[in-house]
Amino acid sequence: MRKKKKIRSEIKKIIRVLKRTLIFMISHFIKKDKNIWVFGAHMGKKYTDNARYLYEYINANTDIQAVWLTKNKKVVKELRKQGLPAYSMYSKQGRFFAMRAKVAFYTHRSIIYFDLPFYAFTKKTKLVLLWHGIPLKKIGYDDKIFSFKDDEESLKYKIKKFKKERLFPFFNYAHQPDVVLALSTTTVKLFSQAFRVPESNVLITGYPRNDMFFEENKIVESKHKNKHAIYMPTFRNKGAGFDLFMQYDFDVEEFDRFLEAEGVRLYIKLHPFNHPTEALLRKIMFSDNIRFLNYDAIYDVINDFDILITDYSSIYFDFLLSKKPIIFTPFDHEEFIEGHRELYFDYDEVTPGPKAKDWREVMTCIEKFNQSPEWYQEEREQISEQFHLNQDGNSSKRVYEEVLGLLSKE
Repeated sequence: MRKKKKIRSEIKKIIRVLKRTLIFMISHFIKKDKNIWVFGAHMGKKYTDNARYLYEYINANTDIQAVWLTKNKKVVKELRKQGLPAYSMYSKQGRFFAMRAKVAFYTHRSIIYFDLPFYAFTKKTKLVLLWHGIPLKKIGYDDKIFSFKDDEESLKYKIKKFKKERLFPFFNYAHQPDVVLALSTTTVKLFSQAFRVPESNVLITGYPRNDMFFEENKIVESKHKNKHAIYMPTFRNKGAGFDLFMQYDFDVEEFDRFLEAEGVRLYIKLHPFNHPTEALLRKIMFSDNIRFLNYDAIYDVINDFDILITDYSSIYFDFLLSKKPIIFTPFDHEEFIEGHRELYFDYDEVTPGPKAKDWREVMTCIEKFNQSPEWYQEEREQISEQFHLNQDGNSSKRVYEEVLGLLSKE
């Protein structure tokens, strides 16, 4: 029975690849329309990040036909309710727009999972990699721990991938962007080498999602507390329960009492690929001042938080635009850089804020910032200037104008 299922599964895979190859071939004979731009994000599953905010800007401010393509039927339904064009990337309409589009925007590049139906694109399609963060951690071809391991299994995988790309060229399109967005000269070289594109193809525009730092706050919850803090740790390779709380002197009752006394509510927003342990969920369940934030569009509300707490997440680079305090929690620094991800920079040199060794020290830092919000202000401003050339809320506009400029040269 299992053997039959496996055979059926393999046959389906072969049919799927053959269908996509046919679409890829047909797409070469279809004229690309400069007024059709398609967007996708987060492996094609979510409506989020730079692609979302640029898509909304294009729809609201230009005559371009901006279309969202996704694997998620709920996303299609929600966007259509708002009067925005969206289709399943596997539907006839989705494939039609993918084949007609002159420009495609995406946020992730994965060996397996794609934001968009790359099999519908040709070299006539402009691929714009928006990406999803300023790289503190090594990414793309620079990352030898997570993305490109040097073990035997990975080598076999690379050989398999190479064969696919030779037989079916569309498998490689996600790894060959025409343009990559950057935020300053500091990041141009990093993106160039990480994605193997010429530095001239890395454009300093800023991130569309960061335009939200220059708009009014949007948290709808009543502010019965004086301040709101958010804890956003970075992605961990292990998909198991997240437990950096229990390992580093996190006493829920003590922390809850401290937050009450300081007039602070703490929100916890884990990386989408990680989840809390059952033990942590049970402990926090009865807390009055600690909550999990289950909200994908974090940039809709990020500017409403008064303090960011993080370890190695690139969101702190973005949060610098708010000019508000940041507390760093590199509890597992050595373990992280050895087993999870290497860093591009010396951690202490680019993290403008106090470094807490455990949760007790986090409490001390919160108390200090409550008393003196200007603590580390000068350092934050220096790093912000280094990593953000433009600080004006017009990144979406710049991306739009840059892409128009590229199209006008053809």
